[in-house]
Formats: sequence, C-alpha cells, structure tokens
Amino acid sequence: MNINIIATVIIIIMQASKIVSERKAVVTVASVVAAFAVCWVPYFTVFVIKPFISTPIDHIVDQLTLWLGYANSSVNPFLYAFYNSSFRDGFRRVLCRPCPCCARQPNVEQTGSRRRSDRDSRWDSGVGV
Repeated sequence: MNINIIATVIIIIMQASKIVSERKAVVTVASVVAAFAVCWVPYFTVFVIKPFISTPIDHIVDQLTLWLGYANSSVNPFLYAFYNSSFRDGFRRVLCRPCPCCARQPNVEQTGSRRRSDRDSRWDSGVGV
C-alpha cells in the first residue's frame, strides 16, 4: 500500500516537472518568434510594397529595415541566455574565460607549490573546455 502511494506521488511530481519544462520551452520559443517578427516584419513590409509604389523608398529606410533584420541574429543569444540556465552558463563560460596570456598563476605562498590547475594546463595545451 505504501509503495503504491509513493509511486503515485513520484508520477505526479514527474508530470508536474514535465509541464513546467514544457511551459518554459513555449515561453522561450514565443519570445524568439516575437523578436523575429519585430526585427524582420519592417524589412519584409518595405520589400513587398516597393514594387507597388511610384515613389522610391528612401535608401536610409531601406537599409535601416535590413539592418534591423540582421540585428535579430544578435538578439537571439541573449533571449536564450535569459530563458535557459544551461545556455546562460555556457554563454558565461565562453565570454568570461580569461585569455591564455592573462591566466592567473596561483601564489606560491598560498598554495605552497607552483602546481597549476587542470584548467590552466588546458589553455597551454590548446585544448578547449
């Protein structure tokens, strides 16, 4: 009897966890689609109406809408980082990595030896994370 109750509780918890993760995925996809629409709809609107109007569209407006569309590519990583913790951690790992020439060496007085960590030796060997 107790095993059935425990199994039922575990199943309910797993289903609730699945619903929460699906909801997070829907919110992430919705925000990416909304950003895509905000960035690209102006360009496609200008592109579609250009052949039908007699007055040419200003070159600056044309280029501005195109670059707004290109800006969508730079917005997406920030959206994914905002909504996804594992993407955020990977993003932080890539951006906050010290350069090999500036990697801090451990202080001899603090460690008692000059042994370097595995992470420092990976930089020297050229192997990434």
